[in-house]
Amino acid sequence: MILPDKYITPSESLVGIGAFLLDVISKKSITTDKLWSDFNKKYIESKIIKYPPTFNKFLYTLEVLYLMGTINYNEKGEIFNENFKN
Repeated sequence: MILPDKYITPSESLVGIGAFLLDVISKKSITTDKLWSDFNKKYIESKIIKYPPTFNKFLYTLEVLYLMGTINYNEKGEIFNENFKN
């Protein structure tokens, strides 16, 4: 579930979903609701991801990205990626 394997596609694993989320997150901070909305518009509604994650899996993915040091939260609780290179 964390990493893709023979039976779990990258878009179903937490790390795979994290890659899609990092594509949506930029250096500018974003709220969790806005990230969920933008993620759905970019990947779910356009059918890029065949099996959309639940909101719980989305939140677990944010936790994994935070634990990996990939994202951080500001004092307002917004998500940002300080490692983002444009």
